[in-house]
Amino acid sequence: MFSNKDYIYGSDLLQEKELQNRFTDEELVELKDRQEPVYYYYHKNKNFTSFKYQQKSTYTSDNRIELLVDDAIDYRYQVHSRLGKGAFGNVYRCSDHKRDLDVAVKVVRNERRFHKQAKIECDIHDLFNQPWDDGNREYVINMLKAFQFRDDIYMIFPNFGVDLYHYYKKNDIPI
Repeated sequence: MFSNKDYIYGSDLLQEKELQNRFTDEELVELKDRQEPVYYYYHKNKNFTSFKYQQKSTYTSDNRIELLVDDAIDYRYQVHSRLGKGAFGNVYRCSDHKRDLDVAVKVVRNERRFHKQAKIECDIHDLFNQPWDDGNREYVINMLKAFQFRDDIYMIFPNFGVDLYHYYKKNDIPI
């Protein structure tokens, strides 16, 4: 079914007869119109899984989407665990199946005011990612990617295993 490459295009995935009844209406539309390859829709053992999307995603009372282990984000990122929770959203440990990286995925709370703030944060990260005259970017955490998927904003960062707050606390660094 999947050749020896690690991805398949959405239109090709939709042609797989044994899968045709497994897609939600939303997935059918997304895959039909998708330009990027699908890197993650299934487990390595070929058990098919998908982001638990059923016309409306499950949100908490404060508008945080609830992601489950093995959920797929943008048909590329596989959720492993929740790393933490902040004022603007939740952070999950995920695998990036395109780059074969362990990443931290920040999911912004699904409210207009938080989406507006996320846009500002993305712009700031874009500034950080600009080349500096001295070439020193060693102390800047680089955002790898930001995108909107199913009405939620996702920000992708390298996973360093701990957030700054807990790092400072653990090492007795005053905040």
